[in-house]
Amino acid sequence: MKERKYNSAYVFWVYLLCHMLVIGASILARYLLLDGALSYDCVFLKAFSLYCPGCGGTRALDALLDFNILKSFILYPPLLITVGFIIYIDILGVISLIKKSYEPIKSFKGGLTVIIPISIMLFFILRNILKISGIDLVELASIF
Repeated sequence: MKERKYNSAYVFWVYLLCHMLVIGASILARYLLLDGALSYDCVFLKAFSLYCPGCGGTRALDALLDFNILKSFILYPPLLITVGFIIYIDILGVISLIKKSYEPIKSFKGGLTVIIPISIMLFFILRNILKISGIDLVELASIF
């Protein structure tokens, strides 16, 4: 079967455009549309008095947009893991663009993508164990 050839510059620029759209939408939503006030209501938290696997993601993104990395990490570590993963993929894209080959991206098999859901579930379990024990990370993060 004939292997399909990709123009690595095209792939990189499309990928970069997608990143810019997501970052632009985040900044637009936070600063222009919502005047910096984000809603943090969670149905799962209200129903079960436990944090859901995604609880804290919006607060962590809010803190990250304010360049408060420590607060973002306390609120939701999987966000920083995901950002690090995206930066890693971007570096592979730049390498493929510079070398004018598609090999760095093709050699990436996606095994690291397992880290993100595992970190989400581990943080979900740890955060709720701490909450039941009387330690609330959201209240702790409010100090920063």
